[in-house]
Amino acid sequence: MKKATTFAAIVATALLVAAAGAQADGAAVFPDGSELPQSGAAFLCLPGQPDAAQDQTSGVVVVDGELYSIGDDSGQIFHFSLDPPYMKRFDAMQVPPWRVGMDLEDLTYIAETGEFAASLETGDTRVRIVKERDGKLEPSYSFALRVPPLYTAESNVGPEGLAWDGDASVLIVGWEGGDLRRYLSFYRLTIEQGRVKRAKFLRHLDMSTGPISISGLFYDAATKTLLVLDRNSDALYVYPQWDTEAVVAQKSKEYEGPAPIVVRFRDIEDPLHRQFQYHSFEGAALDDMGRLWVVTDPWRSADRSKYRLADGTIDEYYYKFVPQIVWFDGFRDQLAEALASRNLGL
Repeated sequence: MKKATTFAAIVATALLVAAAGAQADGAAVFPDGSELPQSGAAFLCLPGQPDAAQDQTSGVVVVDGELYSIGDDSGQIFHFSLDPPYMKRFDAMQVPPWRVGMDLEDLTYIAETGEFAASLETGDTRVRIVKERDGKLEPSYSFALRVPPLYTAESNVGPEGLAWDGDASVLIVGWEGGDLRRYLSFYRLTIEQGRVKRAKFLRHLDMSTGPISISGLFYDAATKTLLVLDRNSDALYVYPQWDTEAVVAQKSKEYEGPAPIVVRFRDIEDPLHRQFQYHSFEGAALDDMGRLWVVTDPWRSADRSKYRLADGTIDEYYYKFVPQIVWFDGFRDQLAEALASRNLGL
């Protein structure tokens, strides 16, 4: 099974970004005003080929130093490498059973079984668990999600985030929000013979006092934090001292733990060092080196008035809605300092 704890994995991840120069102005800004500079960015297409691109990337994860993302309307998981300012290569793997109109949202990796979990909405509100073998995805297990209050199954407003807490053996599902309240749902997964076999719904938890939207999730065991990506406010809500078992056991319908550390993204630059509009950040993950990766899901407005450069102009990458990935070296270290300053460290 794949794990992301080996020296080889760390070296592989470092090589992903070795060729990228630091972005001049972009930064992740912490509540005390300290800034972590944006380290790099890449268009998720082959060099100079905007037609050879990933599609509406809405989730990302790093496994053994290898990058994987999920394509929204394409129904695919992408395995790719970078040669900034572009991808070096990518393989597109269809999530089985594939169908036209499949709407994938987020991606997480279950290290205990070597399987990926993907969330779906719009016609199929569920989680599918698949395993990569010889460049293809094999179906493993699938289960329908129980929708929170006022949500509707098969709606386009649904399970946008996924995170795996291996210590608790719990899959965490984040519900988008928008005009609805933002919820987390918790499912205990039973693992037998190296595969996920069953899922048991535990509860919904109202997180609406925090993010405006939930577009991505990531549980970081190293810092015991839950990262909640908020597309609508260009922010990352980091919930410290996260204890999934305690959260599941609490009696209140709303989150009662420590207040989140809100990290805001400022002046983010594209791979050609230009600021752009409507970042639409849809997925986030930390790797073993503590680097934060964030992917965009370009807003496909019919008149192309949203996803464009900050000065209002548009080139072929924006015209063809090529997604982007950006990263921040040293994010975990800076987060640890922020936690320590609030006496919220490990």
